[in-house]
Amino acid sequence: MEQLHKQILVLFSIPVYAVFIPLEILLSNFRHLHFYSWKETLVNVYLNLLNAGIDMLLRLFVGLALLSFFHQYHFAISWNPIVYWVVLLFGEDLLFWLEHYVDHSCRLFWAVHVTHHSSPEYNLSTGFRSSVFMPVYKYLYFIPLVLLNFRPLDAIFMYSFTQVYGILVHTLTTAFITQATSLISIGTWAWSLLSGIGCSAPLPKKCPAKYLITALQNLSKNPFIPCI
Repeated sequence: MEQLHKQILVLFSIPVYAVFIPLEILLSNFRHLHFYSWKETLVNVYLNLLNAGIDMLLRLFVGLALLSFFHQYHFAISWNPIVYWVVLLFGEDLLFWLEHYVDHSCRLFWAVHVTHHSSPEYNLSTGFRSSVFMPVYKYLYFIPLVLLNFRPLDAIFMYSFTQVYGILVHTLTTAFITQATSLISIGTWAWSLLSGIGCSAPLPKKCPAKYLITALQNLSKNPFIPCI
């Protein structure tokens, strides 16, 4: 099963890495938009490699052990195979949205997450500009899934799967809907709440009024919070 997961991820991620990014580079240069620079692209890759290295270590020695422990106490739920994967997809995405919302709402977690919003450029490779230390706490958000009798490896696989897709929607969806607010979030605490979305189902963008109110309330308390 684990080998099948890896094959699916490879097949799904190849178009993102090998097609869409080079295509964006070519088109942006052809139209003299210059969305990419060597410096910022290398920083994106560097931060992604740091994140992946820490994630790999913690996944093997902490993440799976933590989730396996809680999976012993799961509810007696028998899932239909199709329903299993559909619920896991939306359940994982909802929990990622919660994690992302906390990252944008709490100073401690914002200090970890802010590197993701530190690029002056806005392109597909920006999705690789990872929050380096997020793997330290992200597995805590998977606990509700394993308690609902989702296998730990499946939960981790679904997270990785939606992250690949999230690289696309992070730029494409946000570019058309909240590009300005996402860029402003580099230095503004309140407006950064507007970009707190999940990977697969950007629900908050369909009902932005609630998040606009929250942002304005926070803006009145903390009009500007530096990233550094």
